[in-house]
Amino acid sequence: MIEDMNRKTASVLMRVRLNIAPPEEEAPRQVEIREAAPEVQRPAPQYHEQRHEVGSPEDREEQRRTPAQAAHTIGRNDPLPLR
Repeated sequence: MIEDMNRKTASVLMRVRLNIAPPEEEAPRQVEIREAAPEVQRPAPQYHEQRHEVGSPEDREEQRRTPAQAAHTIGRNDPLPLR
């Protein structure tokens, strides 16, 4: 089967005729050459670096928080409270 496909493909490729026309002499193309527009000089942005102290060590201790404690919830095996 593969051999048959190879033969058919080769037979079709051998029947192809390429019509190659003789090269025509072309006139050289006129290419328009233009200069690029000058680059616009933009002023550089002015950055000001400053160092700020975020707080004293005492302030940092005040900012520390204790973790939130969740209220006790009734579990799957806990008895239900009576009203």
